[in-house]
Amino acid sequence: PERIEKLIPICTSATMDSASWNDRIAKVRGEGMAAIADLAMGRFLSDTAEPAIYEAVRRQLLGMDAQGYAGCGAAIRDMYLAERISGIAAPTLVVTGTRDTSTPFEGHGEYLLARIPGAAHLSIEAAHLAPLEAPAELASGMIAFLQD
Repeated sequence: PERIEKLIPICTSATMDSASWNDRIAKVRGEGMAAIADLAMGRFLSDTAEPAIYEAVRRQLLGMDAQGYAGCGAAIRDMYLAERISGIAAPTLVVTGTRDTSTPFEGHGEYLLARIPGAAHLSIEAAHLAPLEAPAELASGMIAFLQD
């Protein structure tokens, strides 16, 4: 804690739905990355994302090692930080995307805000990969928070 001056968690959560991650992990291990590409892309970016960004993210997703993705998915599935986040003492800006279906404000962002003492909130027009979909809006909010 003594190393963190300010904290900005972006489109994240303290816990995730185990069942949905179990399904995704099994699908990737059995069928490869293409089996979840449409599902993942529908969560990563909204239909307002620039086509070039969408295509670059999709190419990267399809090029990922399926076993590596499954391992990361297991880590996300198994994370449980709900009991630890109230110990965050640094000024915190919780960023949520209005189009984020992976970690929406409801159930995820609001949970963080309710448990991180004094946390502020920034809602931006973006899906889960907000830094790619709304970089200017995100940067503006981050700069204002960091300079405050």
